[in-house]
Amino acid sequence: MRYVLIVMLLFSSSAQAEDWTPMFKREQMEFYYGDVEFNPLNQTILVKLLIDNLPTKTRVSYVKHLQIQCTNQKPTSQRVFYKALYEGRMATGNVTFESEGAPWIPLETFALEDVLNVWCEKLWENRSR
Repeated sequence: MRYVLIVMLLFSSSAQAEDWTPMFKREQMEFYYGDVEFNPLNQTILVKLLIDNLPTKTRVSYVKHLQIQCTNQKPTSQRVFYKALYEGRMATGNVTFESEGAPWIPLETFALEDVLNVWCEKLWENRSR
């Protein structure tokens, strides 16, 4: 009986928000990352990016789930699996999902280059482990 009560309490508790690691702030927008997965065998990084406080009236934040391909310790291409557009800050509120189809495209030049370079170097170091 005690175990049934514990299980019921676990399922009745509210879900916790995802853990986001701050990266940097550009103007009023804030950039975070979470759920980073490194695959040294095929030199890819799977990551969720949160961009908060967008300067738009309809959407305030969005989460982008993307994969980065590294070649010779440098990020070279990317593919976006989906974007989740939120009406609230920190990925809260009503959400709309958009799929990108996930084709590989050349890496966009954007503010994450420094972070991606560090992650690709980490992949390169761990490729033989």
